[in-house]
Amino acid sequence: MELLSLSMPQFNLYGRSGNNRAMAPKFKKRKRVRKRWRSKRALTIGAALSTAVVLVVFLAATMARDSREIKVRLEKAKAAVSESALLIKGGKSREGKERLTSAQEELSEAQRLLQIPGPRLVSSIPVVGNSLRAVEGIVVVGQRSIRAGAELADLYAELERAKRSWIKTGEMDLTVFAKAEERLGRAGGEMRAAREDETEIPKTFLIPPVAKARRELEWQIKAASAAIEKGRMVAKILPAILGGDGRREYFLAVQNNAELRATGGLIGNYGIISVDHGKLALERFDEIHALRKPDAQPVEAPRDFVERHATLLSTSPSLWLNANMSPDFPTSAAIVASLYKASTGKQANGVIAVDPVGLSYLLRATGPVKLPDLGVTVGSSNAVKWTLSDTYADFDERSDRKDSLRHLAEAVWAKMLSGSFSNAGELASALGRALDEKHLMVYLVDPEEERKIKSLGYGGETKRSTGDYLLVDVENYGMNKVDYYLKESVSHDVELQEGGRAKMSTSVTLYNRAPNSGLTEYVAGKASPGAPAGTNEAYLSIFVPKESRLKLATLNGLSSTVEVAPELDKTVFSILAKIPPGGKSVFRFEYEVPKALTGGGSDREYSLIIQKQPMVNDAEYAVSVTGSIFTPLSGDFRSEGSRLKAAGKLSSDVTLKELFKAE
Repeated sequence: MELLSLSMPQFNLYGRSGNNRAMAPKFKKRKRVRKRWRSKRALTIGAALSTAVVLVVFLAATMARDSREIKVRLEKAKAAVSESALLIKGGKSREGKERLTSAQEELSEAQRLLQIPGPRLVSSIPVVGNSLRAVEGIVVVGQRSIRAGAELADLYAELERAKRSWIKTGEMDLTVFAKAEERLGRAGGEMRAAREDETEIPKTFLIPPVAKARRELEWQIKAASAAIEKGRMVAKILPAILGGDGRREYFLAVQNNAELRATGGLIGNYGIISVDHGKLALERFDEIHALRKPDAQPVEAPRDFVERHATLLSTSPSLWLNANMSPDFPTSAAIVASLYKASTGKQANGVIAVDPVGLSYLLRATGPVKLPDLGVTVGSSNAVKWTLSDTYADFDERSDRKDSLRHLAEAVWAKMLSGSFSNAGELASALGRALDEKHLMVYLVDPEEERKIKSLGYGGETKRSTGDYLLVDVENYGMNKVDYYLKESVSHDVELQEGGRAKMSTSVTLYNRAPNSGLTEYVAGKASPGAPAGTNEAYLSIFVPKESRLKLATLNGLSSTVEVAPELDKTVFSILAKIPPGGKSVFRFEYEVPKALTGGGSDREYSLIIQKQPMVNDAEYAVSVTGSIFTPLSGDFRSEGSRLKAAGKLSSDVTLKELFKAE
């Protein structure tokens, strides 16, 4: 009301002016009319301004109250969804679905609050309006995601019923996978719609909390969509793998990461898994030397592998210990299958590789197993240490150690088949993690089924690339078990140049954390000339893009002899080093890549695929990209001055991309 009281005197003063009274009469009437009109206008403007002030105050108070309530509703919905996920994964599907219903109710209430007059009236204001529309979009996408979650809750319930049937009959009901495919298809449909809705949500002119929520939503929707689609594909292929069309046998290769080979570690033990219409059995588990057959015929292998590893491809009994020296698991697995056929005359339907790290993931789902004869309980927390370190100290005889591993394998297998573990969902998650991280890999002899396994990312194949590529492979040449103590870090520096070329400088540091004393001779190995026991004799190779040209290679700062060879549509640089206990070696390669950038016109894309070698300790990587003739537009790198950087642990294969604009 202050505006009204101030405005009226301003106009009345003009009417009381002394000059007005001295004017001619013929003008007085018009001026009195004008005076009344101006007074009326003053009242109108004052009233309007007063009303506007009251309205603004009301809207501000209403918006503050409504925004707080909307925020509370969204936070409750988010908490309910998180609780639901934990309940569903914990085998409590019904309770999890109830929490999803609560989340849906909270989102519906938030949606109602967004439609009341206060928020609607300010929706045209920049930043505020965009943020409101973004919140509306987030709510809509959240509702679709919850509907997808409800399908997953029902799926987990069906898996639990199938688990109970499995325990009762000893056979897996393969029809559950058809139901799973159907439910995952519906969930995938909701997520596809959610992704379409997500693209309509404003990305610019958002207040910081909304901008952050929008970015998180985009990532979560993308990840959830990919996971659901992958699950649907798994459900589609599993019935055939589990013997839905008849009996199958798979060769189980148990890899020992303490003595590294390209796909993870030498194959020290093996098993034969049979499946027949959902009935599973571990028919044999033994050490790999049991398959030695000196008069076996040489196996077939790709030409590039033969040329690079010619001395290994013979009828030597030791070939089993070097069969997986190709980082491409389908290549190594095909050699293993050929060796098995040469030794036994039997053709396996596929090869499954697992290592102690993958075993620890399974034990997290099944719970620990007791080995009474050995007086030990093995669980997820000690599986890697017990299999790759403790058993070497506890058992002097090699045969005793092999027996201990057999007891462990049989105990874990029995627990899985008995169903005496928490829930099917946890086991599925453990298997998924092991597959994603290459601690569990699958190769199928049938070409079409193998293609599907590769499309899921579970085949462990070396990926083809059109841009930059890097895979670091360490092979143990010391015939010891010290790779349990190995740690690796990789630095990859890229300088982009005209024409899509690039200069590369790749450094790999290997740390040997083995103790100077206390290791058995079997673990530490026999000391070679000039090297103490426990020395890690590492044959390091880096796989880089085809036609890469090596300019310089150093080992610990000194120029070194390098083997250069083609393999797997890549160029390979290799150096052998001896790393004493507590020491380290730094390998550095400088080379040129003829085509590191793809695309044409003004926009170019730099793409880097980094593939992992399964090890006890995940390697660490750091990538740096420079190029003054290009301006970065968007991608996976963060900007630090004139450089683009990315870093992390190589728990799984990594793909990094950045879009550039030519100067």
